[in-house]
Amino acid sequence: MAAVISLITSIAFPDPAISLGPVGTALIAATAFSAWLGYRFSLTQRYTIGAWITLIAIIAFLTGLILIYRGISVSLTSAYVVAVLIAALLLDVRSTVQAAFIGLALMALMAIVQGIQPVTFGFVWGSGLAVTLLILLVSVLREQDLRQLKRLRELESNEGERLRRELDLARKVQVSMLPKELPVVHGLDVAAFSQPAYEASGDFYDVFYIDRSQGEQIAVVVCDVAGKGMPSALVMSATRAALRAEAERNPSPAEVLRKVNEVIVATIPSGLFVTLFYGVYDPQARTLCYASAGHPHPFWWHDARTTELENFGMPLGLVLDCEYTTCEIQLAAGDALFIYTDGLVEALNPRREMFGFEMTQKTVEQHARQHVSASTLVSATLNDMQTFVEGERQQDDVTIVVLQVTDATAS
Repeated sequence: MAAVISLITSIAFPDPAISLGPVGTALIAATAFSAWLGYRFSLTQRYTIGAWITLIAIIAFLTGLILIYRGISVSLTSAYVVAVLIAALLLDVRSTVQAAFIGLALMALMAIVQGIQPVTFGFVWGSGLAVTLLILLVSVLREQDLRQLKRLRELESNEGERLRRELDLARKVQVSMLPKELPVVHGLDVAAFSQPAYEASGDFYDVFYIDRSQGEQIAVVVCDVAGKGMPSALVMSATRAALRAEAERNPSPAEVLRKVNEVIVATIPSGLFVTLFYGVYDPQARTLCYASAGHPHPFWWHDARTTELENFGMPLGLVLDCEYTTCEIQLAAGDALFIYTDGLVEALNPRREMFGFEMTQKTVEQHARQHVSASTLVSATLNDMQTFVEGERQQDDVTIVVLQVTDATAS
């Protein structure tokens, strides 16, 4: 555009005092084309070449302007520092120093060509030198900042990779703790589900046999560790190991939780705690003895209605001397126990509304009333929860264990 305007003014006003003339127009056109070419190169991987083309175009324009129009202002000689400034913005320190040498040399040469007086020359060249040195200082500081930023990004990348490895290991630890197969018990239908919100879960469940003098019993555990990642996975592992060890030698769920709490308090990292439901089912008597450590109350479907299995106790890992209470219920054919973690009831929809305890209880009752299997009760409840959240991302881990007493009697 500048070249076109210059060409029009040169034709309309051929007087050199008014217009640049054909030579000046050609110089502007060549500079504009070189700047465009440098810009195009800068958009590719040959960014450095594009920057140098731009610098050379500026230097050539200033040199041509001074040589063609000898009577031009002496102060224009100082404009070579513009090339140094652009080099500091676009290139590294080494290239900026090279541009500075070129600019200072041409500044001196053009001053001599114009026949500048020594005093004026010293002022012009000295001013250019001072500005150039300041630009070089800024360029050095800028490159140091860029190197520091690069190091920080590398550290972040390494830290991110370390965290990914840690989460992957935590996930493997957690998966290894889940039962590979659920116990097969005559007269009892068992189903379980666990879905982490992120790579590493804070939930786990366990269903295993316990040998008692009066016969084999089934222990069921649903647990939620506050926190995520490797710390919570290690706490899970310690909780599971301690609980299994105590469950084998202690028939009282309350006493089991008290002993496990002593172990967890001594080993758990600061800021973590565990909520846990622990129950023991006797297939012969169809009874469930249970205790809770701050865990959400399970739902019990019986007598054509759903109630909560209330049991209050402190979460594990907070206070050393905690007492827990064992409760016992008598189950009948068709009864179902729905044990879950708070990720189910705290599921949010786009309007930030929670699925909630009341809706969860109604959902469980609705499907249990249809006498569905344990696995169907789990999947149907999850489907209702997914419908409610309307595609919103899961914010917390969800774990469900269902025990359903069938019509068959245990033998």
